[in-house]
Amino acid sequence: MNIIKCYRKSLYRPAFNFFWKKEQKQQQTGKNDEKNQNQTGDWKGKEEYLADLRKKREEYEKMKIKNEKEVHTQTIRQAREHEVNYGRVDFAKVFIDNINIQYSSEFKHPEEMFNFLGTLKVQLTEKNLMSCVNAFIQFADRITEDDLIRYEFQEFQAILTKQIRIISDVENLIKITKLLDILCLPSEHEIWGQLEISILNRMSKLKLEQLLEILSHLSNQKEGSDQFWDQCENQIQDSINKLQDINQQYQSVITTLMCYWRVQRGTKQFVRGLVGIMLENSQDQQIYQQLPINTIIQGVLVMGQLCEKQDTADIVKSQHFKDYFNTVEKHLLQQFDTLNFEQICLISQGFGFEQGSEALMQKLESKILQDFDKYELSELKLIIKSFLLSYRGSKKLFKIMINKISSLKHEFTSIELAEIVKSYYITENDNQEFYADIERKILQRLKDVREITPQEIYEIAYSYLITRIGSREFYKLLEIVITFRFDDLRQNAILMGKLHDLYLKSALCDTKLIERMASVL
Repeated sequence: MNIIKCYRKSLYRPAFNFFWKKEQKQQQTGKNDEKNQNQTGDWKGKEEYLADLRKKREEYEKMKIKNEKEVHTQTIRQAREHEVNYGRVDFAKVFIDNINIQYSSEFKHPEEMFNFLGTLKVQLTEKNLMSCVNAFIQFADRITEDDLIRYEFQEFQAILTKQIRIISDVENLIKITKLLDILCLPSEHEIWGQLEISILNRMSKLKLEQLLEILSHLSNQKEGSDQFWDQCENQIQDSINKLQDINQQYQSVITTLMCYWRVQRGTKQFVRGLVGIMLENSQDQQIYQQLPINTIIQGVLVMGQLCEKQDTADIVKSQHFKDYFNTVEKHLLQQFDTLNFEQICLISQGFGFEQGSEALMQKLESKILQDFDKYELSELKLIIKSFLLSYRGSKKLFKIMINKISSLKHEFTSIELAEIVKSYYITENDNQEFYADIERKILQRLKDVREITPQEIYEIAYSYLITRIGSREFYKLLEIVITFRFDDLRQNAILMGKLHDLYLKSALCDTKLIERMASVL
């Protein structure tokens, strides 16, 4: 046993002596080749390392306390931004005790509003949300298209889309609808569908004036599903029938018809019922003395559209319908000196080709000719729509318009140019040089075969196939475009059917194309 113990001691002694000598050396020099390396690269002993560690920890604690104090001393708005940016938000508290931002005292400029919107990652109270909506309405004339694609605005849209269905106050719902009308958001945006659901859920709480204001904004943007407009009919019809004031009832009917006319909606029974109320009330000639002139003009525009509908042919032929226009014409002639440019154009557009005396039309045209050289593009387009497309202008006016249209033809769309050419041909204003000039412009659009829309193709074909004033090159190119875009055109069965009928009657294309059209109908 003694020999074994002696052997074990001699075996382990070298390794033990190595570690023992290494520890002695570290105590003398204070260096360690494996641990406790600081940022300068020097090695430290255990005590010095612990002291340095305690010092860094104390500095970190002091900095943390300092930062917390700085956050608490910031303004309420800066503290809110700090919480949002770093995700330390009590969402329930923010939702209930949200800061009541008043745009009139806080937001002095659109950029300030956008900077605030960039910090929003939480759900807003209805009061706070409406402050932002009011700010957008206030700054509407200063907001550009570039602002609408900013990240901050996209975040605001997302918040508004999520919360629009829980808006409790119907007045707030009207303001949101107004905002969407001002911003002209695309129809594909989810917010329109959420708005429609919210309106339908609160339909019973809406008064007639509130509902018509909402419909006015929606019709401006051509929004709302068929089901939505159909459900509004019952609410409107019941409310209008309950009105005792004839003037109020008359104005409500005109506003309703205008809304449904813009979106091309309304059941036959509903439209006929409203027109019946309007014709009955119009028999009281005193009603026009109390109505605003713009309301009377809107009524003329709506009633004029009935002439183009086969569903109301019996109403158009009735004596009440003719008496309506005669009574309105007398009132307008009495107020003629007070009419402005836009009102004159809308009156001409409303009376159209069939209604109104020649004396009225001459007076309207004479006032237009007074300052014709001063009119700009937008005003020229309104004159074209009101006098040329309604076929009520004189040849003198049409000849004056030719030079101005030719000089500004690059500012018109291909559909507008096609309608102009058709109207000039129908009114027997034969000007081959003008026709050729417009044809060259439309040919440029037809050559953009991948860009031109199916609706453009149809409108161009319609105008040139019924007038037959195009060149051989024009009709050949039109046939090529239709062949190339055939798959896109066949997606719209109604449009393809109309094209087929046009070519079948005009025979201005290859019979194979007509047969191909017929095969997909």
